[in-house]
Parts: sequence; structure tokens; C-alpha cells
Amino acid sequence: AEDALGSNPFAGVYDGYVRHYSRAGVVGWTWTAGTDRSDRVVSVTADPAGVVALGHTTGEFGGQTALGGTDAFVTILDADAGAELDLAQFGTPGVDEPAAVATDFGNRYVVGTTRGSFPAMANAGGRDGFVGQLVPDPTVAAGDTFTRATSASWGRATVGGGWQVAPRSQFSVAGGAGRVALVGGAPESVANLRAVGADDATMTFSVTLDELPTGGSLYLYAVLGKNGPEEHRMRIRVRPDGAATMRAIRRGVGVWRPLDANVAVPLVVEPGRTFRMAFETESLGATTRLRGAAWPAGEARPEWQVDVVDDLAVERSTGAVGLRFRSPVSSANVELAVDDLTVVER
Repeated sequence: AEDALGSNPFAGVYDGYVRHYSRAGVVGWTWTAGTDRSDRVVSVTADPAGVVALGHTTGEFGGQTALGGTDAFVTILDADAGAELDLAQFGTPGVDEPAAVATDFGNRYVVGTTRGSFPAMANAGGRDGFVGQLVPDPTVAAGDTFTRATSASWGRATVGGGWQVAPRSQFSVAGGAGRVALVGGAPESVANLRAVGADDATMTFSVTLDELPTGGSLYLYAVLGKNGPEEHRMRIRVRPDGAATMRAIRRGVGVWRPLDANVAVPLVVEPGRTFRMAFETESLGATTRLRGAAWPAGEARPEWQVDVVDDLAVERSTGAVGLRFRSPVSSANVELAVDDLTVVER
């Protein structure tokens, strides 16, 4: 940009920018690079930490050091509001021109060209290509993009080890998603990542129903902090008309304790239309705070729709994570798909 963008002041010769749009094309937020020289954004992607933007600059960002004629930079932006969470400027004493950034659950990779030399590497002449890995994000406890094919299981998650599922016959992976074939009136279908330990964490994932339930509601539970039978759950209830409610629950031995009333969420579930769900837990010493939200895929995550404290929960050790599914007795069988699951520790 060669001028101010909305409320973002113009900083230099060229300002690189990242702008968020809703599915309807409405501008959500705008971030601009802020040196007094030429800044350009060349590639954008997303990972559990937020929006990852890659660019190059002839200037110097605050708190950073210019290394050469043109440096690369990468910034992490909050996906909901566009706030800058982190920024790093890097490169060689020469001209560095990054071209693209890609992510894989905490790992970030950059490709580009340079006329300089990186440490312990010699320039072969003129402009050299480079591939680099940025410092991994250690907070990603689990993640799964379901880019595999299995039957009678969910196989191994992208990050987090193997899924333990039951009954196995209801689980498969196909078409880039984890599939669950629910039987009306059957006990809960269960999927756990037992090798993952997460306490203060945020779980997010996508859900797509092939059809709506009939004769009763379908229940889906996100689980954090599972230790034996003890676990915290965030439940979304989908009615036959697609209306949805959420509720926080603590489950233990002989205990099924709803922690709040059913909260209506501004989401109408439709067959084939994906929605996102988020569940967060936070230890407060002898109590635990639980937050939840659900929203249509492709839109910015809303404010927490459920926010409650479990005042009876004792502080517990780190526990496993998982999902639960249940279809009503009177419903025909319902199939659904789960995708893009991440668990990020705070």
C-alpha cells in the first residue's frame, strides 16, 4: 500500500499489509508493516498460533536489527483481531527475498532467494535459493489434518500419537477428514489421544454433519484434562432443526455435573456445512475455568459463548484430550466428519 489503510497510518515508502475478510466479503481487520522504508508481504498462511505472514523489508522493525540490503520478516497475528503477537526480522548481509511460508502444526518453513550467505553456508554465485525452518512452536500439544485413509480406526494423528477409538467399526478416515458413523441410541462413540498431556489448553476443530438427527438431539463433546474417569467437557447439542446450544460439564466417578445452563449459540447447523468449535480450560488453583464457542467455518471466532468456573474441581495433573459423540435413540444413523483439530497449551 502507498497510503493509509483505514485506521492504520502510512509508515513508509510501501507498507505491506494483511487484511481479514468474512465469507460475505466484509472487512474484519487490517495489519500493516510499520518501518519507514519499503515493506512487502508476500505469503500468508495459518497455524494454531494464528495468522503467519511472511515478507521482506529494506527498513528495521522496532526491537529488530537490519542485517542487509533487504531482510526477510515473519509475523504472527491474532486470527480474531489481527493484533501482532510476534515478529522476527532475519536474513544475510545481502539482499534476501522470501517467497512463501508453510506451516505444519508448530513447524514453520520459509523458501526464497538470497544474494548473501547464511551462517556456515557459502553463496554459490549470484542469487541462491534457500529453504529454512523457523523455530518450532512448542505449545502445540496435538493436531490432526486427517490426510490419510483408514478403516475401523483414526490411525495416528499428525501430532499427538495414535487415536484410541471405540467402537472401532464406527470410525474411519477418508476424504481428508475423520469420519464417525453414529448409530441411533448406541452408547457414546469415543476418540482419545492418550499420549497427549494438556491442562491449560485450547482445543479447536471443524465438524460437518452429513445429515441432521431426527426425533431427538445429537450430542458432541470436546474433552480436556482427562485422568481416568475424571474429565471436563464442552458439549454442543444439535437439534433436528439445526439449532445449537452449548454447555460445560464435569464428569467423574458417579458424577455428571452440568456447570451452567444450556447456552444458545448463534449457529444453525446444516447438512454439509462445516462449523468450528473451541474449548478452553484454565487452572485457577483449586478451581478450573471453562470456555466454549461455536461458529460457522470461514468466519472469525466470536467471543466465548460459555464462560464458567468449576468451583468444586480440585487442581489436577495434566490429562489426555478427546472427543465424544452420541445420537438419540429415535434418530436414524447419522454420519459426521471431524477435521483441522488442534490442541494448543498456554
